[in-house]
Amino acid sequence: MKKLSVIVLFIIWAGGLFATQVDQVEPLFWWTGMKNPSLQLMVHGEDISAAAVSLNYPGVSLESVSRVENPNYLFINLNIGAGTRPGRFDLHFRTAKKQLITYSCELTCPCPTGLTTTRNIRSRATGVRCIRTLTLPRPIAPQ
Repeated sequence: MKKLSVIVLFIIWAGGLFATQVDQVEPLFWWTGMKNPSLQLMVHGEDISAAAVSLNYPGVSLESVSRVENPNYLFINLNIGAGTRPGRFDLHFRTAKKQLITYSCELTCPCPTGLTTTRNIRSRATGVRCIRTLTLPRPIAPQ
């Protein structure tokens, strides 16, 4: 009985190794308050094109999903509304095997013009306070 339990657990574990997964999403983040509200995400993952996509975030709507010849790529077309607040939202992928995959994306506030260091800023586009960090290169020390 114990041996049978070990075999069943191994089969379940091995099945998870070959499950659909999201390997990469580009771009990694985007900004709110942009002039063009359209955003296209490129998703890469094993057989990801067979998955149904959904999301739930105020101000972000799923316009369409484009599938290409390669089953490992999926293109998601989003609309970022004018009043959308910065934050994280989850993309949900439901596969034909009823497996749910969640991938977290980020919307940030736009950086104002000019160089800034880490500090609180108020975005003119959204009126939201957020923290932006700019790392300036260190000067090379003389030898």
